[in-house]
Amino acid sequence: MLLDDPTIVPGAVEELLRFLSVNQGEPRRVAAADTEVAGCPLHKGDGVIAALGAANFDPTVLDRETSAASELDIRRAARNHVAFG
Repeated sequence: MLLDDPTIVPGAVEELLRFLSVNQGEPRRVAAADTEVAGCPLHKGDGVIAALGAANFDPTVLDRETSAASELDIRRAARNHVAFG
């Protein structure tokens, strides 16, 4: 597809960054105070790991009629990835 249509290269690069994220480390933090994240209570001192790679497969952001977030689709405009954190 890339050879047939070089205009899709920029989008393909973004999709590959999303699908094969270069981010290998997950940020680890400790809650500084009692709080809540997405309805989940966190208490002061609780450990928190942000799974950034999972965000790149969020179906509410990336699902399309032609392909699901779990599929590699080099024609997808995947500019909302968090490949670099």
